[in-house]
Amino acid sequence: MHFGMPMSGALLNTINIRLGARTISVLLRHSGSRLLFVNLRSLPLARSGFELLPANHRPLSYEVDSDLTRFDLTYEKVIGLGNPDFRWIRPTSEWSPMILNYTSGRTSAPKGVVHCHRGIFLVSTDSLIDWCVPHHPVFLWTLPMFHTNGWCFPWGVASVAGTNVCLRRFDGQLSRSLHGTVQILTTGAPPPDAVLARVESLGFAVSHGYGLTETAGVVVSCAWKGYHWDRLPAGERARMKARQGARMVMTTMDVVDEATAWSVPWDGLTMAEVVLRGGHVMLGYLKDRGDGKGN
Repeated sequence: MHFGMPMSGALLNTINIRLGARTISVLLRHSGSRLLFVNLRSLPLARSGFELLPANHRPLSYEVDSDLTRFDLTYEKVIGLGNPDFRWIRPTSEWSPMILNYTSGRTSAPKGVVHCHRGIFLVSTDSLIDWCVPHHPVFLWTLPMFHTNGWCFPWGVASVAGTNVCLRRFDGQLSRSLHGTVQILTTGAPPPDAVLARVESLGFAVSHGYGLTETAGVVVSCAWKGYHWDRLPAGERARMKARQGARMVMTTMDVVDEATAWSVPWDGLTMAEVVLRGGHVMLGYLKDRGDGKGN
């Protein structure tokens, strides 16, 4: 879907299957979705959401699954019906919308974040550079793809001819011992120092970053100073790795006073607002310009 939807000229809106039926119905109605592709395991949830929608707001749904055949229209059969000579419907502009993601942010109401083709290209490329992703990587998915499109790594991994390993759930207890170093990218709040130290002792190399739905991916990260920091004691290395704040290549960032918009010291103590500018900052919120008029 991450490739098929944009290639067909449609917008992709990945829905969080951990949400309740009521919230899903709100997202479907607000987005105006016309097609809904549902895995069979999520079908009861989708139907519950449909029941809360007026009949004229219900999108056409397709049940797709690769290993169950109780429905005539399976994923493989849909692919088989495709036209091999189909010409991609390319965007009229690189600023044309490509994806729609919902986030609650600081409010309780979901907000639809719209990103364009240009922005998704930039953040996908930026993430590969910052994490030093090599050609032909093997990428194990533990982050759901409905979470900001997996930080845009569905497209990034494909661009470096990588292999995606997708599981319905990940159980660390079933994992085998490692035969080499495995790179982990963790985002959001930093793990405790003890957790980082323990994970790295098992053979994982952890990189830490932070991003927003509004930026489509990671925008700041811990810029590891290998020559100096590799020689620190394990506990101190973990403490340094938990830091983040070095902007990535395609992002401009500042920390400013909320009232004056003047820059403040980057000392980890001064309370202020982080502001970001770059080509992969969102186009805006769907039907909400922030002034009550909508767009």
